[in-house]
Amino acid sequence: MLKTEDIISVADSPETPRFYHFGEFRMNLTDETLWQNGEKLRINRRSFQILYLLVERAGQIITKQEFFDTIWKDTFVSDNSLTVTMTTLRKVLGDDAKDAKFIENLPRKGYRFIGEVKVGGDEPPIVQVEEENIIAPVADVEEQNIIAPTADVGKKKVFKNRKVLFGISAACLMVIVVLGFNYYGFSRLRSSSANALQIESVAVLPFENQNPDTEYLSDGLTESVINNLSALSNLRVISRNSVFQYKNKPTDSMTVGRELNVNAVLTGRFSQRGDDLTVNAELTDVRDNRQIWGRQYSRKASDEFALRQEMARDITEALRSKITSQERQRLAKGETDNPEAFRLYLKGRFYWNKRTDEGFEKAVQFFNQALEKDPTYALAYVGLASCYLSGNFKYTDTSAKRVAMVEAAMQKALEIDDTLGEAYAVLAINKCYYEWDFASAEREYKRAVELSPNYATAHHWYADFLAMTGRFDESFAEYDRALKLDPLSLAVNTDLGLTYYYARQSDVAINHLNKLKEIDPNYARTYLFLGQIYKGENMFEDSIAAYHNYSTLTGDDTQESIKRSEILGDSFKTSGAKGYWKKSLEFALENKGFNTVQMATIYAQLGERDKAFELLEKGYNGRDTVLLWLKVSPEFDSLRSDPRFDDLMRRVGLPL
Repeated sequence: MLKTEDIISVADSPETPRFYHFGEFRMNLTDETLWQNGEKLRINRRSFQILYLLVERAGQIITKQEFFDTIWKDTFVSDNSLTVTMTTLRKVLGDDAKDAKFIENLPRKGYRFIGEVKVGGDEPPIVQVEEENIIAPVADVEEQNIIAPTADVGKKKVFKNRKVLFGISAACLMVIVVLGFNYYGFSRLRSSSANALQIESVAVLPFENQNPDTEYLSDGLTESVINNLSALSNLRVISRNSVFQYKNKPTDSMTVGRELNVNAVLTGRFSQRGDDLTVNAELTDVRDNRQIWGRQYSRKASDEFALRQEMARDITEALRSKITSQERQRLAKGETDNPEAFRLYLKGRFYWNKRTDEGFEKAVQFFNQALEKDPTYALAYVGLASCYLSGNFKYTDTSAKRVAMVEAAMQKALEIDDTLGEAYAVLAINKCYYEWDFASAEREYKRAVELSPNYATAHHWYADFLAMTGRFDESFAEYDRALKLDPLSLAVNTDLGLTYYYARQSDVAINHLNKLKEIDPNYARTYLFLGQIYKGENMFEDSIAAYHNYSTLTGDDTQESIKRSEILGDSFKTSGAKGYWKKSLEFALENKGFNTVQMATIYAQLGERDKAFELLEKGYNGRDTVLLWLKVSPEFDSLRSDPRFDDLMRRVGLPL
């Protein structure tokens, strides 16, 4: 039976038959030619290989996947490539799909060769005609017969010496091997000679677009190319979050490549005039500042949802990435065939990425509209669930309702496509933060990173999960993977800083978070986490200053909050840590921004364990997510020797 590796050169093995006969057709496997009643037919190599696979396994059903795994095993093609090639082959054979003589189409199963196949022996007689300078085949003769001239040869010279024949055949075979190498190997040879080092990482910069009205289209195209390329497991693709920090900023590929630590950078320009779209794209190897690919695409606006696949395919081929059949199927398939649904989905993503309450609400509207156009649009369900998970989303009035909405959206998404890593990541965070089902959460996280290894968010969320369960070595490894994909992400970096603190590496945490100010001095979470860590280290003055910066950046720097900070500072100066915590308790009892579990940590610092556990129980009954960090948070260290603490951890679901 034909093996995957055999399809490249069907005549390589001495055990492979040299001829197949069916009907009035003869296949010559040595030079990959097809003959009909002595006349050579025009057939491309791909069609010949399909025919060979069918004939070699005559009578057997060959599935669509088997064709892709053999004929297109290292090539990125769309799903209809087999249909197109099969149609071309039928035309060559004169075979009617409805009344097939040779190739039978079995819907949802595959194809089967139904013609009678005979295996030939030696090569038939070859006659050289001097006048016409051609070599033409004559009728086959029995294997034991001597090759002889036909009656009407005239002045034709006949090759009677088998040694001569063998020499010519060997020479022809050498030519075929060379041609075969050129067909399959030239592009790779050209790539390797021009680009000796394989490109293993790429950043796709936001496509330039001067029209704000079509910004969602150019952003969506950028994100789609990123997502499609991210399906390649042997290519590190920088995530959307990092590359979009370069949007509308003057920069160049070399600088971006150095800052993001990638081999190649894709840049592009997007424009729309009326119903006409134009996209110019260029791929640069930043190691030697050399363009390795470039193309202009001109399409109608209604075709922009197909453009992303074509671009991903072209870029993949430019990178010479070897892909698996599973990756190829992910790249080739479209999430929707409805152009309007695609546009609405892009608008939803555009507003979701704003990460504001108003943005989330608009995103929900567009995702729902996309699903009205195409109820089988799996990614639109993922978008909905991502909105439902947002902390300040106002469509849900209870945590239970939020969980149910996320679960329902994800189940629909996975019923449509159970290979979406993004969907499993959303399920995982839902299981973790809202259901406190740690075993199920880890299973979904692992599935997410397995299916979407280039999805930085999945690695980020999984790293958080591993940290809260105390598995810091594994957590830091996942953070490292997330940051290789999303190096400029302040969300990932600040969470990493807090994890250093939970791992009892406070000096590393403080140093790491302070360095983040150089990237963005106005990112509020940096100061929030610094305030928490400084406070945990009894560096109260630094903590007060950090919290004040946080309040300023979030617009919460009211006169009242400023006054509280001054009072806390004075309390520390006059009465030390005890004075600080007592004054903090006063503010908490006045309900000045402290929740139940936060108040419990203050009582713990003051040595009032019973009161602390009383409030922790209230937090448990209210499903306060702060308790998910019970195992590792230094704020609870003074309570760990109490048996009630282990009991609480057990009920939360954390490992002891």
